[in-house]
Amino acid sequence: MERFVDIRQPLHLDDHTPHGYISVRHIEFINDNFYGRSPFTYQEKETAIWIVEELLAMGYTWDDIEVQEFTWEEARAGWAWMSWRALLRQLMNDGVLGDAQPRSTTLSQNVILTVPGQSDRTIIVGAHYDSVKYPGASDNASGTALLLESAQRMLHLDNYYTIVYMFFGAHETGGFHGTRFYLNSLAWWERQNILFMTNADVLFERPYMVPVFTITGSPAKTILPEKLTT
Repeated sequence: MERFVDIRQPLHLDDHTPHGYISVRHIEFINDNFYGRSPFTYQEKETAIWIVEELLAMGYTWDDIEVQEFTWEEARAGWAWMSWRALLRQLMNDGVLGDAQPRSTTLSQNVILTVPGQSDRTIIVGAHYDSVKYPGASDNASGTALLLESAQRMLHLDNYYTIVYMFFGAHETGGFHGTRFYLNSLAWWERQNILFMTNADVLFERPYMVPVFTITGSPAKTILPEKLTT
């Protein structure tokens, strides 16, 4: 995470901007520019850098953003039987990597944005931004874009609860390794302050919108599909 472009203008947002408009623009950009964001690859890293740049462009500062890097060895808690070489073989056999180049450092990363509220009680809103060898517009540029639009809309609001937007990596290795690493990094009192976590994943599929979200301690909720209109 050593380089960032000059802060650019964010996507335009005012009181008349329809909800979802910004998300669609982000999905299109990710689809066209970050093909095959496979975990532990340079393309995944480039996507994380872009997410940080978007947050800075919105008006957030480095005081609000944390980039949390981790290796496969650090993230594989509970998966001690699988080595890095074994993981690479699995990803190649499953077609996850495609032409993407694995990073020699075996690093992935989480991008964490904290929007302070009046209370230390925390709501976590998460989405993984990595993908398999395909563009991954649905899985999961859709969830990533939703978080980016929400963060832009929440920038100047007076929130009661603290909101943590978590863009996590290394999901498509077959588990929630980025989220596990984040959770293990929290102090006990930070865990106690979490009200719930909601996860945005695969928000549309083909011409249908199928929002699926999970809340800690509850089963996944699926809203009935609605045909998308152009």
